[in-house]
Amino acid sequence: MLRFPLPFSCAGSGPALTQTIEVCWRLKTAVIAPRMVSPTQASEMGQLTTHILDTAQGTPARGVVIKLFRVRGDTLLALTEAVTNDDGRVDEPLLAGEAFSAGTYQLEFAAGSYFAACNLPAGPQFLGDVVIRFVVARADQHYHVPLLLSPYGYSTYRGS
Repeated sequence: MLRFPLPFSCAGSGPALTQTIEVCWRLKTAVIAPRMVSPTQASEMGQLTTHILDTAQGTPARGVVIKLFRVRGDTLLALTEAVTNDDGRVDEPLLAGEAFSAGTYQLEFAAGSYFAACNLPAGPQFLGDVVIRFVVARADQHYHVPLLLSPYGYSTYRGS
C-alpha cells in the first residue's frame, strides 16, 4: 500500500480520505497510466495524425468531426472521435503507442456538415462524409493522412 502526505490540510482527513486516495492511485496505475503515451514514446512507437485544408476557401478546415475505426472483415470497430482545431488539426495523435498496430483503418470526415456550416454560395450539396480506408503496414512509423477538401472533391495522400 502506498501512502503519501498531502501538501494541504483537509477537514475530511483520516481513514476515509486515505482510502479514497488509495483507490484513485490504484485506478491511475492500473487503468490510466498504461494508456498514457508521451510524445517521445508516440514518435518512437508510431502514430496516426491528420489535418484538413479547405482548398476552396484557402484555409484550414476548423470544426470538422473525424471518426477513426479499425476494420476487421466487414466490421468497423470505433476507436476514437475528434474535432479539428483552428489549424485544421486535432490536438493529439488519433492513435499512438501500443494502441497503434498494423492493420486496416478507416477515417471518416464529416465534410458535408462542415460545408453546410460554412455558408458558401447556394448550390446542391455534393459531399457527405469523406471515407478514407488505408492500411498500416508498420506500426513503428508515423502515418499522416491529410485531407485536401473542397465542396465538390477531395484528395489525400500519405504525408509525413
